[in-house]
Amino acid sequence: MNSLIIEPIALANKNGQVTRSCHIVRIDNGIEVDRQILWFQFPETIDSPDAEDCDSYLLCILMDALTEAREIQIKGSVSLSLLSNLTEFQRAWHTLRPDLYSVVDITVDEIRKEIAEVEGAVCAFSGGVDSMFTAWQHSQKKNSYRTQTINFCSLVHGFDIPLEDTEAFSEAFSRSESVLDDINIPLIPIKTNYREMTQAKWDYAHAIALVGVLSNFKKKAGIILLGSTYPYSNLFTPWGSSPATDNLLGSNHFHVIHDGAAYTRTEKVNAIADWQVGIKYLRVCWQGAKKDRNCGCCEKCVRTQFNFLACGRDIPSCFPADTNLIACLKTFTLNTSGLRGAWQQIYDYALASGIGESWRKEIIRLIRRSQPGLFSFSKKGYVRKKLRARRKMKKQRAVSAK
Repeated sequence: MNSLIIEPIALANKNGQVTRSCHIVRIDNGIEVDRQILWFQFPETIDSPDAEDCDSYLLCILMDALTEAREIQIKGSVSLSLLSNLTEFQRAWHTLRPDLYSVVDITVDEIRKEIAEVEGAVCAFSGGVDSMFTAWQHSQKKNSYRTQTINFCSLVHGFDIPLEDTEAFSEAFSRSESVLDDINIPLIPIKTNYREMTQAKWDYAHAIALVGVLSNFKKKAGIILLGSTYPYSNLFTPWGSSPATDNLLGSNHFHVIHDGAAYTRTEKVNAIADWQVGIKYLRVCWQGAKKDRNCGCCEKCVRTQFNFLACGRDIPSCFPADTNLIACLKTFTLNTSGLRGAWQQIYDYALASGIGESWRKEIIRLIRRSQPGLFSFSKKGYVRKKLRARRKMKKQRAVSAK
């Protein structure tokens, strides 16, 4: 069987930054066919895991190994509880996408003894609705017994903002830092080349990669908070972040909490809408040319603006003021049931509140023309009657054939 080998490299410290890294080696039929370096870089003020600790490397590279059906050999140490959880995680993804993911063996030079969990949490922070809601709810102690003390938040350079775009990351970090300063939470940057070297499907790998990157901070926090994407009322699978699988990405000393799934996106927006500093610097866009701000007209930007409108709020200044939202809507097609559900929830929320009669019908049109197999769209509009006629004809032919 082909294999993937993780070989940890000694820690490096330069210009106030620690770099943790490893070789990722692919072996086909006993011959080395590829060798890459996966690295993470963060401030030296953070107490780093030992060089031989391969938890973060395993998490980041696992989806590649499952895609390529490669057994994993680790020339270092991994937590026993993490290995246990990833056994089930593999089975989950093989069940969800057997056409894409295998279940592979993992061998480790050293299975590490469990260590005491550090108190407090790190919150994965992108500046978007989900992470901002999580930071706000926990900092304001609005989660009852589930409230966590957030020691710090972290923004990853190399995920939605490419490594080469240092200016955009600097600006995004500065704005996010201003937001978190308002609620007395520090922000720590971390940089990685993960997305430059992985071949894994990002829609499925983003959560495990994020946990892998932030597990470099497990000596500073014992919990990682991941803001939910989809609510319990509209769970979409397969998807990289889910309440069913996120908890399988942690260990006994670095737990993963999938946070906020009891709320729809519109409800999250309504919860943070009075946080003036937060919504001033809200950043949801990943498609625009400038990665440190919102383009205003992509699907996610437009959807977020309708989230605000649906709960009777003004669209915040973080979005361009001159966007024709209805014109944008008419250019979209919603390719997943998750997206269609997200827009349906905007419609339902607005309808229940008696808001947006002028634009609710446009949202329904968007949802309907995006329904696969139920509606057909042409220059003349919907041809629902034709589809019904075809079904009726098929039934008549089936009866005649008997």
